[in-house]
Amino acid sequence: MLLELIKGKGRALAVLLFAGFALGLCVVATAWVASWLWEWSGLVVSVVLTLLAIPFHLLGGRTWIGYLFSFLLNTCGMCCSMTAYYNMSGLSCARADLLPAVLLPLTLLLCLCVLLTVFSESKEPIVAIAVLLEVALLVASVVFWAKRGGDFYAFSLFAHLIVLFYTTVFGVTVGEEERGLLRDISFGSFGAFLLVAAAALIAVTLIAGDGCDCDCNCGDCDCSSCDCGPSDFGKNTKTKRAR
Repeated sequence: MLLELIKGKGRALAVLLFAGFALGLCVVATAWVASWLWEWSGLVVSVVLTLLAIPFHLLGGRTWIGYLFSFLLNTCGMCCSMTAYYNMSGLSCARADLLPAVLLPLTLLLCLCVLLTVFSESKEPIVAIAVLLEVALLVASVVFWAKRGGDFYAFSLFAHLIVLFYTTVFGVTVGEEERGLLRDISFGSFGAFLLVAAAALIAVTLIAGDGCDCDCNCGDCDCSSCDCGPSDFGKNTKTKRAR
């Protein structure tokens, strides 16, 4: 009964559950993982986890458990790559700070799941509109990240990147009963990881490359005496750490 549901109308629901699990795991595990890693090391660990996911994905051709482990390893890799940004910036990645950032992405996924289940014959325009909306929200997250700081909006960006790729999984697998659902989800987890890791790498590079961000009023300042750390793409480090 369950397998028949997943192969038919339930494909959209299955993608929603996997994507929701990925977002939830990132919220729950990011702070814990950050306490075990240091600065940019999360990026290294994330690459190792994704490399380990490759043989499991290949194993999925023989048993569905391979696809499941591939999805889990890639999702854990996303968590690790996010910690590189939070550890480098010194911003909080506590669950209470990250949870609000996933509410809108989860809502969009839920709406997309309902629409594709009810109007499956209109899959292409629904998915196209969803992708455009996600791209607009990604741009908005970057703008607000740069202007208002990176604690909330950084995770909002990461979450929308995850949702963007799983939106493409919706488009690929919903209504295509001959396709392997878990295979598509596993592929999607690789894509989501690449987007999140790339965003984290860019953010970490910006932090590491800015050097001292002292507010000097003189024409030729010696920043060696400044009591400050690297800037973090729009965050207010001193204010955040002083709370």
